[in-house]
Amino acid sequence: MATAINEAATLTLDEDLASQMKRKKYVEMETEDMREKLDMLQLKVQEREAREARIELETAALLAKSMSLDEELTVEMEEFVSMRERMDALRRKNKAYHSNMIDKLRKKGKKYHVYEQGVNGGPNKAHPEATEEDDDEEIVYKPLFLGRPKGGD
Repeated sequence: MATAINEAATLTLDEDLASQMKRKKYVEMETEDMREKLDMLQLKVQEREAREARIELETAALLAKSMSLDEELTVEMEEFVSMRERMDALRRKNKAYHSNMIDKLRKKGKKYHVYEQGVNGGPNKAHPEATEEDDDEEIVYKPLFLGRPKGGD
C-alpha cells in the first residue's frame, strides 16, 4: 500500500509540477505580452513628447513672428498717425493760405473794379471785343499729313 500511496503522491506531485509549469508558461506569456504593451506605450509616450516639443517650438516661432508683426504694425500705425498729423497741418496751412489769398483778392477787387456793376456786368461782358467773332475771317481746316499712302504709289 505504501507503494500505491507513493505512486499516487508521485502522480499528484507530477500533476502539480505540470500544472505549475503550465501556469509558469502562462505567466511568462502574459509577462511577455505585458512587456510588449509596455514597450508600445513607452514608444507612444516618446512620440507624443516629441510631438509636444515640436508643437511648442512651432508655437514659440509663431509667437515670435506675431510679436514681430505687432511691432511692425505699431511702427506703421505711428507713421500713419504722423502722416495724418502732417496732412492736417498742411490742410490748415493750405486753408489759411487760400483764406488769405481770397481776402487779398477781395481787397484788390474793392480797390480795382474789374467788372462793370449792374445789368451789363459779369465775366461775359468784361471784354466784349474778345468774345465777338469776326465774320470776315474764314477758317480753313486741313487734315494732318500722316506720311505716304500705303500701296506703293
